[in-house]
Amino acid sequence: MTNKNAVLFNHNITFVAAKVNIKEAELLFQAGVLAVPVIKKYALDEGWVVTLTGKHQLNPTLETARGQVRVFKRLDAAVGVLFEMGFGEIRIVR
Repeated sequence: MTNKNAVLFNHNITFVAAKVNIKEAELLFQAGVLAVPVIKKYALDEGWVVTLTGKHQLNPTLETARGQVRVFKRLDAAVGVLFEMGFGEIRIVR
């Protein structure tokens, strides 16, 4: 396990939560392994997080340069980053 993964324990089941930075996400997108990204509301309406779904099983979230989950204060900022990466479709859930 790399330092970009965190192990969460819940009722004897282990989950791996992965994170990727924007540069890594762009490479995954260019490689064709990403599907429609999902923007979700984050903890008590503090902002929005992006989850990258696709042909992999990790479904990583975008991270900051310091390795923390990237929380966008505004929805349009999250959408703008994904459009700049090249995504043509984005799913938004509450």
